Amino acid sequence: ISNMVHRGVEVTVVHPSRWLYYTGMLPGYVGGSYRREDIRFDIGQTVSLQGGTHVRDYATRIEPHKRRVLLTSGTTVPYDVLSCNVGSITRIDCFQEVAKSQIEKTIFLVKPVEQFMRFRRQLILRLYNATAENKLHCVVIGGGPGAHELAANIWYCAHKMGMIQRITITILRGRNALSNQSLAFKRMATHSLHAKNIDCIDEYARHVVGDHVRTANGGSYPSDITCISTGVLPPPLFSNSTLAVDESGALRVNRFLQSLEYTNILGGGDCIAFEPRPLDRVGVYAVREMRILVRNISELLFRPHAPQLKAFKPQRHYFFALNMAAGHGVASKWGINCAGKLAFDLKYRFDTSFMRRFQR
Repeated sequence: ISNMVHRGVEVTVVHPSRWLYYTGMLPGYVGGSYRREDIRFDIGQTVSLQGGTHVRDYATRIEPHKRRVLLTSGTTVPYDVLSCNVGSITRIDCFQEVAKSQIEKTIFLVKPVEQFMRFRRQLILRLYNATAENKLHCVVIGGGPGAHELAANIWYCAHKMGMIQRITITILRGRNALSNQSLAFKRMATHSLHAKNIDCIDEYARHVVGDHVRTANGGSYPSDITCISTGVLPPPLFSNSTLAVDESGALRVNRFLQSLEYTNILGGGDCIAFEPRPLDRVGVYAVREMRILVRNISELLFRPHAPQLKAFKPQRHYFFALNMAAGHGVASKWGINCAGKLAFDLKYRFDTSFMRRFQR
């Protein structure tokens, strides 16, 4: 930001909160391995110290012909070049029924992260009110990495409090759990959950109500607190705008991370659909995309008539790890899987060193 400001560019960052949270460390926060301060940085301060402007609001629509962004407050932000990294929201369209009145009371969606931060407090309060005879029933819904990590770290939270006898944990993960990983990796993750007495049910949740969850197979599971981690969708920003999107509402971008229709609109992270090939929604791609975005934004700003854009070339193999709590992890790269302390330590080191870059 500071480099652009010094060259006469007005930089505006629209984000609804003072803080930006790193989702990859969220399960560790639930388990108590991280403090709230460890998994976030002050985006408002970061922007202002570099000479930019932080607007605390939500973007609701982009008007590319007028080169402006409309915000929830009704104000508009003009732009010459627009970069979109608006993250994602938890998808609930896979359910036939969700008791929306219970969201943030007994039902918690993993994203937006700012709202999910209340989950740990509710978990702890309910553990104190539970007993070994009147247990707290917790259900985690989802078959992806985040759901497995959350189930393990909910266990670890109760374990550290000395209240593990007061809780039952069930993960409803469907038949295609961890589908992007090898069978060996899935077995390692499942073994880690079983070792914690977490019930792994390969059924799909369909009805999520206040005190129980029903599955497509007719199963019914009591739940005093439900955590939904069923994959993500982009926010409706792009669908509300006249931009090319895929079936999920993600912004379609070319190899330079530009919108297919408007070359002065770019994007990265969970909210884009990379046209050259589908990408897993993992942090390693988002981090590498940011470097390309900085380069290409500068080219479009300072050499608008002949920008020398750099293409994003996603790697085929990347380090992938799960925080399965209590110093145990599961990791994979180049088709090699490992489980144990080494996997946990590697993920811990990568995540904390990544966040320190922004927390200085």
